Amino acid sequence: MVLQDANDVYTLITTNLQCPDPRCQCHREGGSSRTLHCSAHSDETPSLSVKLEGDRVLVHCHAGCSQGEVISALRERGLWYSREPGSNGFKKKVTNYRVYSALDGMPAGVHVREDLPDGSKRVHWRGLACKVSELALYRAELLTQHPEATVVIVEGEAVAESLQQELDPKTWLVLATYGTSYRPIDEALRPLLGRDIVLIPDADRPGQDHMEDLAVRLWRLGQDPARIKLLSGHDFGDRAKPAPQLIATKAKPVPAEELESWAETKSKTNNIGTSVVGFPDTGQKPKTNNIGTSVVGFGNWLLSGQQLLEAAKEQSSIEYLPLLGEEGFVVRGWSHLLAGYPRVGKTELLLGFVAERTQAGDKILYLSEEPQSIWAVRAARIRDKVSWDNLTLGLALGVDPADLLASVKASDADVVIIDSIRNLLQPRDETDNSELARLVNPWIVACREAGKTLILVHHTRKGGGDHGEGIAGGHALLGAVDVALELSYDKVESRRVLTSYARVIPGKQLAYELSPEGELQALGSPAAVELRQLQARIFWILDEAGDWLTTREVRAALGEPQPSDEQVRQALLGLARAGKVERDPDLATEARGRPARWRLAPIPKTNNRDSLVVGFSSQDSGSGQPEPTPEPPEGDPPLDDPEAAPRRHSCGGPLLETGLPGWLSCPSCGVYIKADSNAAEAPF
Repeated sequence: MVLQDANDVYTLITTNLQCPDPRCQCHREGGSSRTLHCSAHSDETPSLSVKLEGDRVLVHCHAGCSQGEVISALRERGLWYSREPGSNGFKKKVTNYRVYSALDGMPAGVHVREDLPDGSKRVHWRGLACKVSELALYRAELLTQHPEATVVIVEGEAVAESLQQELDPKTWLVLATYGTSYRPIDEALRPLLGRDIVLIPDADRPGQDHMEDLAVRLWRLGQDPARIKLLSGHDFGDRAKPAPQLIATKAKPVPAEELESWAETKSKTNNIGTSVVGFPDTGQKPKTNNIGTSVVGFGNWLLSGQQLLEAAKEQSSIEYLPLLGEEGFVVRGWSHLLAGYPRVGKTELLLGFVAERTQAGDKILYLSEEPQSIWAVRAARIRDKVSWDNLTLGLALGVDPADLLASVKASDADVVIIDSIRNLLQPRDETDNSELARLVNPWIVACREAGKTLILVHHTRKGGGDHGEGIAGGHALLGAVDVALELSYDKVESRRVLTSYARVIPGKQLAYELSPEGELQALGSPAAVELRQLQARIFWILDEAGDWLTTREVRAALGEPQPSDEQVRQALLGLARAGKVERDPDLATEARGRPARWRLAPIPKTNNRDSLVVGFSSQDSGSGQPEPTPEPPEGDPPLDDPEAAPRRHSCGGPLLETGLPGWLSCPSCGVYIKADSNAAEAPF
C-alpha cells in the first residue's frame, strides 16, 4: 500500500498502536490528537503523542525516544509515509520531460512535473513551441529504434518511464499521452499504424474515455482492429502481477463493433455543430445534445465534468512567483495586467521581479518600448542582481505586433513581459472594448497554451478609481486578464502601494520603499505599515514622557494626523504584547472602571555596547535607587555635541535613538531601521 495522505497515516497509527484493554488511555478519543503506545520501546503506559495538523502527522515520544527512532519503528510496521517521491516528509522533486513536435520531429519544449512534499503533484509546460495537440506522444521518437516492438500507450510520462523499466523495449515500447485533455492531431498517431498497440487507461472513467477515443481515432486512420488491444480495470501503480504477464494475459482486442459503438457515442456528445478532428467530414453535422451536456474526449478546449475534476487533482495548488519576496501577486501560467500612472515606477518594480525570477532559473522575455541606451544604464546598475543568461530583451517599439506575437510563440521563455500595451500592441482606441479584446486575447491564449506567465503593462487614468476602475481604457482589458495589479503613489514620497484584483485568489496590498541604496524593500500591507508608524510615534511619546500616560493622553500627544481611539488602543496593545511597553493594569487583568495607563518597559541593565540604550532617563531598578544614565562608549560623540548631526532617513526626517537596542526611528514617517542599515524593518 502506498501511503501519501496524512489522514491515512494518522488513521493507521491510531488503530494499530492501541492495546486490547478498552480502559487504557490509548482508547480515549481525542479528535486530531491521541496518546498511544510507542512502537520504538516497550511501552506499557501510553507515551506517544500523535497529532494530525493540516497535511502533516506529528509524533513525539514523552519517554525519550528520538523522532527518528519513532519514525523508523512506524515505518517497519508499515504505518508511516511510503518512500515515494512527493510523499509527506520528502523534499519537492522536479522532473522535466522533453517533448517533440509531431509535425517536424523537432524539440518542442518541456513538460514539468513537480512532486510536492504533501503528496500532491503540479504539472506545467515550459517553453512550448507549438500547441499541445501538435505534440508527438511521449517517447515516440524511439519508434524507429524498435521497429518490431508492440507499442504500449499509458497516461502520463512518469507511468511510462516506470513501466518501461519492467519491459524490454525491443518487445514492448511504452509511450504516453499528456493527460486526458490531450487529443493529438492525426500526424501524431500515423507512426503507430501497422503495429500491435496496447492501450492501458487509468483506472477511472476519464482515463477509460481517453483511451477509447485513441482507439477510435487509430481505427478511423486505418489501423486493423485486431491489432488494437485494451487493458482495462488495472491500476499499474498498485498491482501484484509483473507487467509482462499482466499485459500478455489481460489485454484484449477491441472488436470492430465496439469501436463503432464508441465512435457513435462520442460523435453524439460533440455538441459544437462542426465536424470532429480525426473523423471524416461527410458534410452532415453529428446529432448533438443540448449545450449543457458534458462532452468527453474531444479537443483541448472542451472538457467534461470528470475531466475538470481530473485537472483539479493535477492543479492541487497555485504556484506563486514571489514579487519583492511576497507571494499573492503573480501566479505561474496566468495573465497579469500591471497598471500605474506614468513614471510611478512600473518598470523598476518589474526589474526587481526579473532579478528574482532569473536568479531562480526562469527565462524572461521582456519586450520594451524603451531604447537600448536607457536599458544600458539599467543594466550597469543591476549588473550583479540578474542572471543575464536567462533574460532576453526585445527593443520592440515600432515592430509589427504580429511579429512580436510570433516571437513569443517561438520563445522558450517562462515569463513574457509586454511594456507597454499602448506603444507595442498599438490599439487604435483604448476605450473600444472590442478593439482591446482583439489585441489582447491572442497574447493571453498563446501564453496560456504554452504555460507561460504573461505580464501586460498599462497606465491608469489621471482621476484614478477604486477596485481597478482607475485602469485606463475599456473594462474589457481588466476582465480579460486573470490578475490585475495597480501601482499607486503613497503619501511618503519614496513609497509605492501595489494592489491586486484577481479571479479566484484573494486581493492583496503591498507597500514597498526605495532605499537610498536603490533597493526596493517590501514593507508589508499599508495597514501594517501604518500600524508600525503609529507604534513608532507612540514609542517616541512614551520615551519623552518617562512616566505613565493614559490612552487618551497618548492620543492627545500624537497631534496630526491624529488616529482614532481604536487605532491607538490596538497599537498600544501590540507594543505591550511585544514587551516594549507596560500597561496598568497588566494585560492579564481587565481594565474596568478606570483608564488604562502605559509606559515604556524597563530597560535591561547592561554595559554591553551592542545593547546600550542611549538618551533615556533613569529607570527604577527595583532597589529604590535610580540607575545612573550610562556614559556613551568611547569614540562616540556626546548627544549634545552640536557638530554631531543626526542621520536622516530617505524621507528626509531625522533618525533618533529609541529604547530598543540597535534600532533608530524616524518620527516623520514612523519607520524603524537598524542602526547599521538604512532599510526599513519592523522591530516588533
